Amino acid sequence: MDDGHWADGVRAFFQGDTDLALRQFHLGLEKEEVSTKILARRLYFVAELEKGLGDAIRCLRRAAQLDPELKQAHVALCLALEEAGEEEALRSAACRAVVEGGLWSHWRQRPAAFLPGLAASPWWPAELFPWVKALEARAKNLRRRLDLRTIFDAAPWAPVGGQHRASGSHDGHALRRGAWHEIVLFGLGNEAEEGRSRFLALAEAVQSAVPEAVTMAQEGAGEVILSALGPGSHVARHCGRANHRLTAHLGLCIPQGCGIQVGGEWRCGRLSWQEDKILIFDDSFEHEVQNNSNSTRVVLLIRFWHPALNPPERRKAALEHIQAELAYTQRLQTLPPLAPDYAEPTRALEEHLLGSGACPNCRSLRGGDLTLDEQKGRARLVLSCCGHALE
Repeated sequence: MDDGHWADGVRAFFQGDTDLALRQFHLGLEKEEVSTKILARRLYFVAELEKGLGDAIRCLRRAAQLDPELKQAHVALCLALEEAGEEEALRSAACRAVVEGGLWSHWRQRPAAFLPGLAASPWWPAELFPWVKALEARAKNLRRRLDLRTIFDAAPWAPVGGQHRASGSHDGHALRRGAWHEIVLFGLGNEAEEGRSRFLALAEAVQSAVPEAVTMAQEGAGEVILSALGPGSHVARHCGRANHRLTAHLGLCIPQGCGIQVGGEWRCGRLSWQEDKILIFDDSFEHEVQNNSNSTRVVLLIRFWHPALNPPERRKAALEHIQAELAYTQRLQTLPPLAPDYAEPTRALEEHLLGSGACPNCRSLRGGDLTLDEQKGRARLVLSCCGHALE
């Protein structure tokens, strides 16, 4: 690697000195001449390291302008502006992503992974889906069996965004005040076993009415959960990660004073949740929830396939596309752009960096120390399990 500020920043980053790396990266951005695409990639990575939200926004805005095809910069910019509460700037950035980046079809629909060509609407009529009536018909009896008066004392509730999910944390950052908890009934790996055993009748009802939603959850493409939003709670506007699915909410415990907004349209009172009734929406559109009552709101949340994704072969292709997009984004956030004379990381190294790789020597998942091998011109991970090196 040439002796330059960016190269020094990469070395510092791999040695774990993030502060030094950031200083050198900024010098590289100021003084080194590179192509606009490389500069955009560098700005995107620096934005991930910035401690100040304003600094990150400036980097991301410039990255998106330099390379409109860098979709990850558009997504990250919109997320940062959303967090900063800059409504007009968010709308402007999202519209540019639609027009210049070809990223989304509507500025309020901003998933990180986007499947083009799917019919998109914030709200969907429940009567379009035959299984809705079957589940609603069982809802009253299921609520009786839940015994909502004692559910919070005995049930294994976990905070949304916690570490209890094999599929990673979701949406916990959007909670602005109050308490938001969940119990997984169907999900990836073993994350749902405790919840399903505690609420067996509810799980069996979902399995019977919407078996495809259960399969989807077990494949890591969706989830079935009990969602509890405490009194006085507010979940700020946010978008789901992908548009391959729709979301159903079955009202179980719905106090007055609750409302949900999807795609800019609020539904409150009789238009909002009702006990024993199902609402269906697309969570890839921005959505927001409030509970202004003195009681906890509980819904059964079911993710299910977008109706256009049929037959199963199309669903499989859609899921592979989404997982590849999300994995590539994580790679861009994990590895700084290297100099042109450095080799790209191998698939095995990438899998380790993204948290899904096992040691080829002893099958451990413990990770290791990431360094630069400057003689070979490549990144190198020395695994802490047995000392095996991945390049």
